[in-house]
Amino acid sequence: LFQHYGCNMQFGGDDQWSNMLGGTELIRKKLGKDAYAMTITLLTDSQGHKMGKTAGNAVWLDPNKTSPFDFYQYWRNVGDADVMKCIKMLTFIPIEEIAEMEKWDDSRINEKKEILAYELTSLVHGEEEAKKAQASARALFSGAGDIEHMPTTTLSDEDFTDGEIGILDLLIKGKMAPSRSEAKRLVIQGGVLVGDEKVDNFSLTINPGETIGILGSTGCGKTSLVSLIPRFFDVTEGQVLVDDVDVRDYKLSVLRDKISVALQKSEVFSDTFKGNIAWGNEELSDEDISRAADIAQATEFINNKPDGMNTLLNQGGTSLSGGQKQRVAIARAVLKHGEIMILDDATSALDLRTEAAFYNELGKYHGSATKIIIAQRIASIQNADRIAVIENGTMAALGTHEELLENSSIYRDIYESQQKSAKA
Repeated sequence: LFQHYGCNMQFGGDDQWSNMLGGTELIRKKLGKDAYAMTITLLTDSQGHKMGKTAGNAVWLDPNKTSPFDFYQYWRNVGDADVMKCIKMLTFIPIEEIAEMEKWDDSRINEKKEILAYELTSLVHGEEEAKKAQASARALFSGAGDIEHMPTTTLSDEDFTDGEIGILDLLIKGKMAPSRSEAKRLVIQGGVLVGDEKVDNFSLTINPGETIGILGSTGCGKTSLVSLIPRFFDVTEGQVLVDDVDVRDYKLSVLRDKISVALQKSEVFSDTFKGNIAWGNEELSDEDISRAADIAQATEFINNKPDGMNTLLNQGGTSLSGGQKQRVAIARAVLKHGEIMILDDATSALDLRTEAAFYNELGKYHGSATKIIIAQRIASIQNADRIAVIENGTMAALGTHEELLENSSIYRDIYESQQKSAKA
């Protein structure tokens, strides 16, 4: 742009500062000319997420790409902290009126957002389209106004299967979500209502060999969720499928042969270390048992006992620490070689270094197993393929560690709180 059009000033979001400096330096060094860069504070939506095409929520001036209604809603959903900034930067409201608006209390934040959305829609699409968009938005979200100009979608018979259509397909067909993953995110975050009823049921598919982390506070439903897989109790609605078969259709022994479980409260029996690890798998070799202990990071403390693997433990393992008991239970779960491994807060008593070493070894020797890891520490699951955040018995967010830091305020708050506690 500098070479062909004489462009010597670049504006961009403040997250692009280093790239912009790189451009000015390139011009200076290669062409011997001066160029400049200026950043603008990033705009965020009502969830605190970055706005823009790279974030998947771009707004376009072209009404064929972003309808006047969607354009209005885009600005209606600007984050609370950015409303006055946008009004100052992007509208032609007299500065004296803006100064008065800044004195309004927080109860009038939605009034400010309506003003911003109306002014910008009027500026880009004209006053008539702005009035239509405002009326449609009020009709949709407050039960007042005119829905005549709200965007609509007509479904054909081909869109239905046996007279039904799934909520995710409906969101995509209605152009309310660009993909199934984005549609799932909307449902998970409680952003979809049919009539006045919030849609909170959804399907979670865990792929073979995938590691899924499940995070949430005590009592939020994490253990109840995974307990449905081995049928510790059954669903009252819906289905839980293993290999596309309803778990209720399995013979119970066949189903549970596929699953190995380690719990936070570790069971230790009146037997030797060897007997405890091999419990239920007595036919396996000493080499298999030792390998399971190695993976569980239990070998060192076992070898430090006078009789090693043959050391006799009393019921409940009262001579062992909490972390040692957990590692014995983990070794037992590892030895089973279940297709599905459920670790229900099973490493809570381990220090982070031991826990990391365990997961590293588990990945090497049991990479094909599907692993479901329940934890309260983000450090325990941040390397999982995906992490589900559970709140009040529902899924609040789903994604990788990086995606959740970007998109989930709940996850971000937990992470920041745990980081502060670790530093303290």
